[in-house]
Order: sequence, then structure tokens, then C-alpha cells
Amino acid sequence: MRIEDNIAIFSINIVGSDCHQSFIGTFKVKTYLSPLEIIKADKLYRELLGKDFVLAAVNAKDYSFALSQLQYRIVDAPPFWLNKEVGGGHVDKNVILDVLEKAIEAQNLYIQQQKEESERIEKTLTEGIKKGIIEKEEDVKKE
Repeated sequence: MRIEDNIAIFSINIVGSDCHQSFIGTFKVKTYLSPLEIIKADKLYRELLGKDFVLAAVNAKDYSFALSQLQYRIVDAPPFWLNKEVGGGHVDKNVILDVLEKAIEAQNLYIQQQKEESERIEKTLTEGIKKGIIEKEEDVKKE
């Protein structure tokens, strides 16, 4: 898996647990969702389950969650993923869950990389201030 800006790129090569078909391809996914995308994914999740979503079976909830998340995370997908309704809604459950797992892994990797970069910058700035290379700004007083 590699990350370019906030897009993760990964490939899968998996056999479907139900149809025993091979699913091979490369995905590009967002490493995080915006607040609006989170809301839209939640709305799609509830729509997929229907009006009595509380009564839905656990596995239906799991697949609805996975598909709704992936609907907003996936930027580019292999042809087997695409359909008229919800991308991936017609492929085997283990494929759906594998793609979601990799998308979440990408999010965690991105967060870790951002954290490390932030810590590196903070360390560089702190060292620069200590050495007098960088002048420290005065603390802002709250009134």
C-alpha cells in the first residue's frame, strides 16, 4: 500500500467465498472522510437497511456499513466493483470486507504518517528556537 497526498493505493487478489471467482484489481481510496461524507455515508447506511433498520440482521448491518463507507472512500476501483446501485454490492462478502479493512488500514497509516510528520516539524522548530535560529513568538494572552 502506498499513500499519495491523502489517497491510498492498494491491490487485492482474493477469491470470493461464495462464487469462488477471483477478484483482482487496484483501488484508490480516500484516507479520511470529510464531515459531510461521513453524514452521507451514514444516510446511505440507513437507506440500505430500510425503514425498519433496527430489525435488520447483524450481517446486513455489517455489509450496509461496509458498502456505505466504501461508496464515499473509493476514488477509483477495478471494473468488477462497479454497478448501477452501490459499488461492490454484488461481489462476495469477504471481498467487500477485505476492501474495507484495507481502506481503514490506509486511514490508520495516513494518521500515523501525519502524526510523525507533525512531531518531526515540532522537534525541528523546538531545536531552532533553542539554538536561536528561530525566534519564538510571544504567547497570546486570552482576555
